[in-house]
Amino acid sequence: MHSLPHHVVDNMIAHYFVHLRSIGAGRSVASGTFYSIMHFHPALNNHLPLSARCLRGYVNLCPPVRSHPPLPFHHCRGVAFTLAAAGHLRAAIAVFLSHHCLLRINECLQIRPTHVHDASQSDVPSHIRVCMLHIPFTKTGPNQSARVSDPSIISALVYLVQRTPDNGLLFPYSARRVRSLFREACQHIGLPSSFTWHSLRHGGACEALLQGSSLETVRRLGRWRSPGSLDTYLQLDAVSFLAIDFQPSARVRRLLIILESLTPLQILLHALRGHT
Repeated sequence: MHSLPHHVVDNMIAHYFVHLRSIGAGRSVASGTFYSIMHFHPALNNHLPLSARCLRGYVNLCPPVRSHPPLPFHHCRGVAFTLAAAGHLRAAIAVFLSHHCLLRINECLQIRPTHVHDASQSDVPSHIRVCMLHIPFTKTGPNQSARVSDPSIISALVYLVQRTPDNGLLFPYSARRVRSLFREACQHIGLPSSFTWHSLRHGGACEALLQGSSLETVRRLGRWRSPGSLDTYLQLDAVSFLAIDFQPSARVRRLLIILESLTPLQILLHALRGHT
């Protein structure tokens, strides 16, 4: 390679990227090739303009694979039911709340009773049931909020508030522990291991988008800082959201059919009563 003119090397690498694209290789293969060549042949730095442009195009055509695909609420019901039936009621409520409010795991685990503001306890008309969560610390800045509009989830949240000291945590788990419980519940109903706790946030955002909410509305609901990256992020996840490879057993299929007609609160009660 040292003996070849720079423009020849540039064309060779560009043609190799075309070949990689034709066989369906991922973006990491192209990026690894380019930067390995630059590392071992530093004299080529700034002399591969065509290859650099091809690599940028490759990256745009091959978006990163999500390590936490979006979880639809239909499957969220099964996960929450499994957790509640196994004695992890608070984790089950956290699942519903995280999906509904697009919470990151650390946002969920920091919630205390004093962070929950139930409008039914104020002068708001009784027919308006809404609850606001104060989130002291988020990835995109301190002192943000989330709106809980599902009356059933509000009731479950109030239930926890009434049974938790003011300085206590509604969800007294470490992030590692709650992720482990979530993973076990997913395995129990046959969901792929690729689903993580963050799939709840993705799933809630995708459902809001597919139900007609604007990207700006979803951005505000999920406390995303940049609307630019959110556009592509949600569009990609919305596609995978509609193409989940899930083949539940007959038992799980029957359970999901039963849970389909129940509210989150009814699902929790159903699990606690031992109905399967």
